[in-house]
Amino acid sequence: MENVIVLSLSMLINFAALFSWTYLVPVHLQNLGATPTEVGIAYTCSTLALMLFQLLGGILADRFGRKLMIVAPTFALPPLLILLFFTNSWLLAALLFILINAFGGLQYPSFNALIAESTENRNRAYIWFEAALSFGATLGPIFGAVLLWHSDMHTLFAISAGVCFLAAFIALIGLVETKHSEHTHERFNLREVLRPNLRWFFLASVFVSLTFSVTLLGPFPTMHLHEVLHQTESDINILFAAGWGIAALISLFGESLAKRVGAKGIVMWNALLHPAALVLWIYLGTSSWQVALFIASFLFAQFLLVGNHLMIANLTTQANRGRIGGLIGTFTGTIRSAGPALAMQAKLAWGDWVPFGVAALFGLFAFLALIPCKILPTESTSDSQDNQ
Repeated sequence: MENVIVLSLSMLINFAALFSWTYLVPVHLQNLGATPTEVGIAYTCSTLALMLFQLLGGILADRFGRKLMIVAPTFALPPLLILLFFTNSWLLAALLFILINAFGGLQYPSFNALIAESTENRNRAYIWFEAALSFGATLGPIFGAVLLWHSDMHTLFAISAGVCFLAAFIALIGLVETKHSEHTHERFNLREVLRPNLRWFFLASVFVSLTFSVTLLGPFPTMHLHEVLHQTESDINILFAAGWGIAALISLFGESLAKRVGAKGIVMWNALLHPAALVLWIYLGTSSWQVALFIASFLFAQFLLVGNHLMIANLTTQANRGRIGGLIGTFTGTIRSAGPALAMQAKLAWGDWVPFGVAALFGLFAFLALIPCKILPTESTSDSQDNQ
């Protein structure tokens, strides 16, 4: 579990830095002169970069190891954040956000692979790791809100650069490589991802990705809070912090639930509940239940991410885990990349509820796609098992 602890600590710090400003990107771009349509296009390009680079990241992780593909992209973040500190151009800022997402895409397959190969208790490991990310996503907005009371977004970017460097240094000195050299030169075989269960998981992953592209990974919750509910930038950061923080705390007690329900059940039910909570959040307006539903959506998203990691771990082996994880990310991201831009047009035409209503449909489709999928129990740790 040492790798899991080091990775969790490093990424908690990294996420705290990045999430001090992440949810304010739509507002920041608009303040720099971008139109709502341009914000939607910027989000589409950022989503595409995050997903397209996952295939390359997975291939490189299986070729050169997990540690390198975690540490190197983290060290690339500080220079980009320093450039964000200096620029007042919305176009350059958008390009820098896209590059930051691209480096995140290079890392992502190695997270899942390193954790799966570092412990026999995958349920606990993935719950801890996702909780650490959520705690980072909690501390970041609080940190950002406090700084914004005394400074501006540009200062936030500069401080984030230093914090990201610290996260990279911790990963550099603390992580131990898990990729064995005998698998290094194996070639990618497309038939690996055409097995029946992986096909169903691929399809479900497309719909889950589309759901996230218009919910917590899209601009729409932030824009609704800012434009309709008239929340300030600091208030928006605090609401997102509360959501991820409460979700992380509750998820720490979810290990027995993960064993009982299994990875498939976790993904299926939370794919339905996550967007449904946001639809009700929009529908209830300013009622006292609104904040509770908004925060509940984070809890469902938290378990959805845990279940997704567990399914990838149990449907792959050490030899192909990075490549398949990267291919899943790239394949789903290519399809979902149009989500924010198209949903933005639907929002402008028909109202704030439309993106979340569409996300609920995507969640339903993900639920249905996983019904015929069969995987090993989540407590399985065999990397040689062939999940036919």
